[in-house]
Amino acid sequence: MVELSKRPFQGPLSKKIAHMPIMRGDLGMSSNEWSIVGSGRKIEKMRKWIKEGTLPDNWKENLGIQFVEYATSFTFSFYLCPICQHGI
Repeated sequence: MVELSKRPFQGPLSKKIAHMPIMRGDLGMSSNEWSIVGSGRKIEKMRKWIKEGTLPDNWKENLGIQFVEYATSFTFSFYLCPICQHGI
């Protein structure tokens, strides 16, 4: 895979969280469904708030202070899929 970016996201913290990558996994060998788990649920919640324009004043507390601290201190790498050329 080709690395697209390793630079920090520029803009408000809420949008940085909304642009974080989500790791997905299945529910086991017998499952055909892929589920959003862990921090992905928090990222999806932020995306929904931003899309609907309903970001609450206490969004940091709603997501959890530990998660917000992780989001502010980690720089994510984004890659280009060699098959479909989609950013991941």
